[in-house]
Amino acid sequence: MTRSPLLQVTRRIGWSPLKRGSASVCPGPGPCECLRSLSSASGSEAARRSPPIDHFRTLDLPRGYLVDPSELRSVYRSLMSQYHPDRHSLKSADEQERLTAASADVTTAYTVLSDPHGRAEHLLEIHGRPITEGDGDLVDSELLVEVMEIREEISAAEMDADVLRTLLSENSERTDATVEALGRAFQDEDFDGARRLTARLQYWRRIEEKVSEKLSLVKV
Repeated sequence: MTRSPLLQVTRRIGWSPLKRGSASVCPGPGPCECLRSLSSASGSEAARRSPPIDHFRTLDLPRGYLVDPSELRSVYRSLMSQYHPDRHSLKSADEQERLTAASADVTTAYTVLSDPHGRAEHLLEIHGRPITEGDGDLVDSELLVEVMEIREEISAAEMDADVLRTLLSENSERTDATVEALGRAFQDEDFDGARRLTARLQYWRRIEEKVSEKLSLVKV
């Protein structure tokens, strides 16, 4: 059976683009498992959850992709200060339990919204367009070829710190460009485009993790 160019490239890359955690190799004999795993854990859960938790509302922030990191951090610290146990030591056990749960919700919201990829996934969930299983069409062969070439550069760099730092810098530029494009897509309510860009952003995250891991092993 003749494989499509997309599947051939996916097999050579061996990465599952939207799977959280460390970079993984396709577990099956072919690329199909990688394509089926395009949905992240949060995406699959969101498809079953109705309605999704709005982390922007939890932090009392306007809903949108482009956020000010300093403002986000300030809101988080302010809320965590309000929910600090020392402020509520004289309250009932039920009230303390409620405040503890609220504090956990704030922490979760901050963790999601402070991450560009997590924020994009969350907005897609809120708008009813989560990335789910069977979304292999979000990644085209051009992107997969680009990722494959970058992986080859990472491998060729071996433990050359200067080359690895250059690769990390280049990847940072790709990440920034994708984040900027995601901001425009969400502003224009182009959710199809946002879903494709979210998949792309996860590839850049994988590359950052791989290069950073190699850099951490370089002896200075």
